[in-house]
This record gives sequence, C-alpha cells and structure tokens, in this order.
Amino acid sequence: MKRTGSVLAVAALGLGLTVVGVAAPANAEETEPTPVVVDCEAGTLTVTLSGYSVVEGQDAVVIPAVEGTPEVVERVYIYKNLRGQTHVSHKNAGRVLIYDFKLWFRVGVSDVVVDEGTTPVDEQVITPAVEADATPNTVAVEIAGTPVVTDVFGETYEHVFKIADGTDFVVTVDAFDSEEPEVVAEGTLDCSIAGGDDEPTGSPLAGTGSTSGTASTGTKLASTGPETAPLIGGAAALLALGGIAFGASRRRARA
Repeated sequence: MKRTGSVLAVAALGLGLTVVGVAAPANAEETEPTPVVVDCEAGTLTVTLSGYSVVEGQDAVVIPAVEGTPEVVERVYIYKNLRGQTHVSHKNAGRVLIYDFKLWFRVGVSDVVVDEGTTPVDEQVITPAVEADATPNTVAVEIAGTPVVTDVFGETYEHVFKIADGTDFVVTVDAFDSEEPEVVAEGTLDCSIAGGDDEPTGSPLAGTGSTSGTASTGTKLASTGPETAPLIGGAAALLALGGIAFGASRRRARA
C-alpha cells in the first residue's frame, strides 16, 4: 500500500493523496479535477490544470473603402432673342443661332456642374483580426519560496515536481481571459501526518486464530472426555441392581 502524504493549506488540511485548491479555473466547471496532488513516498508534487480556454483565430470584420468620383462639369452656351428670352445650348452654335424659328444671339459661356461626384471613404475596421493562440495561459510554481517553473499552456496542463517534507509551495495561474493572476493552490507538505502504511490496522484477538475475528459469545459445555467414563459406569451399575431388587420384592408379595 503506497504511503501518501498531506498538505496543510491556508484554511484546510488534507490527508492521503491530498489535493488543495483555493480557486477554480476562470472558466472551469465545478467538477474539474483539483489542481494539486502530493505523494510523500515519491516526494512529488503533481500540478494538474484543466478547463481553461485558448484563443481562437478570427478574421477582421471591416467595411471596405469606397473610392470617390470626380465632379462633372459641362460647358454651356447662353443665348437670348430680341424679346429677352434665354436659351441654353450644350453646343457652340456660333454667335447667332436659329432655333424654334427665332433668332438667338450668344451672350455668354458658362461651366455648369452636372454631377457633384462622391467623397472617398476609407476602410473601417469593425472588429480587428485575432491571431490564434493555442497556449495563451501561464502557470508559475514556487517551491520553498523559489520559482521553479513558468510555463505556458492551453486547455490543460500537468507536470510533476520534486518536493521535500515540510516544504511550502504556491501554484499561480494567469489565464488570458482573467483580469489578474490567481493562486489556485498553496500549502505545506507535511508527511508526518500521512494516512496509511504497509501494516494492517487493528490487532488480532487472542485465541481466535484471525486478525479480524471476534470473541465467541457462546457458553463452554462441561467436558465429556475419557476422564468421566468410570463415574458413568458406576452409576449405571447401581441403577441395574436397584431394578433387580425391586422386581424380586414384587414377586414375593404376589405369592
């Protein structure tokens, strides 16, 4: 039977293969395995983490840029007749124009905006792209006040560390989706209160022939061995003689 140790935690004491956790993963279920197991016989501290998130890759969401269009300007020619009426021509008909059976005289030239165009629009990023990260979380382990490892991990993590009896340890996790790092386990290994050893528990009862038996509740009968045979034989002889004497006296009485 393996001898297992215990861990003294901040507010709890565990025995045997002891697990001490003071905080759960940021998004781990309540049924997730506890983060620390110690083994006094092997002198090890096993850190097991699960239920953490990773960063999934994501394309950016954008509104594409729109190119502007230029303003459109058209040159027109302005004519008037003798009655003062105005006529606008898109062609240069010369200084005098005959139109609608009337005589028109050119009085001016003008550039007219027929299409104001559009203003260009730059690309707009609605949601920036996210690069995938399979190991966005960080775990740091201190033993006896000394940092022994700082590892990155994804959804799960497991590592075995050597640890001596009476040594303090702290396990801290910085999950990428948490606001700040948190201590998931801390304590002191104390093998002096380890539960269980290689010897059976309890003591055998005297005279029962079993390490787990119980004393008999019955009553011991008087011995009927060979040492009582002479007494039984003498009593039987006396009873036989008495029977013979009684039979003879009855025969005399009848005579």
